[in-house]
Amino acid sequence: MVSDKEKDIALLTKKISNNTQYTVLNRIFYNKKEIDIGTMIYIFGYPKGKQMLTQGIVGNVKKDNYIVDSNFNRGQSGGMVFITKSDYPNFELLGMAKSTAADFHLLLTPLDNYQLKKYDITIPYSDNVYIKNYAFINPGLTNVIPIKIINQFLRNNRKLLKNNNFLLDDFFK
Repeated sequence: MVSDKEKDIALLTKKISNNTQYTVLNRIFYNKKEIDIGTMIYIFGYPKGKQMLTQGIVGNVKKDNYIVDSNFNRGQSGGMVFITKSDYPNFELLGMAKSTAADFHLLLTPLDNYQLKKYDITIPYSDNVYIKNYAFINPGLTNVIPIKIINQFLRNNRKLLKNNNFLLDDFFK
């Protein structure tokens, strides 16, 4: 529906019937100017299609990005990142998981859709060879988009969202 490639934010939609009931998260947005290094965080996401909760620690704070020491796998991008207030179990929404650091290596490989069963590793490979760029994840370096950046994205797209019946009044107070 709306996106910002530079900030790596997109708002995706799904049509639901009027009879569908869903739970609304009673959210409190983290609104302090700065977050402290060492603050415990929790990331909700769906790595490998499995609902997961991952714990981590804020390790680096930048203007438009936090770096946290936390596991990150495909499927966690876009996951909500929370901190706990002192009166646990109340959570504050800190931001959204974005990506992790990775090293990239070029490897020689058969076609993308090759069948491993087709090849015998004891016989020299003689088919076509292709170069692929593989990402090897560096665990513990997860990038988080702060809630203030997400709120700005929503404010920038407010008119379009309202015209499409999004109920975002809580974001525009």
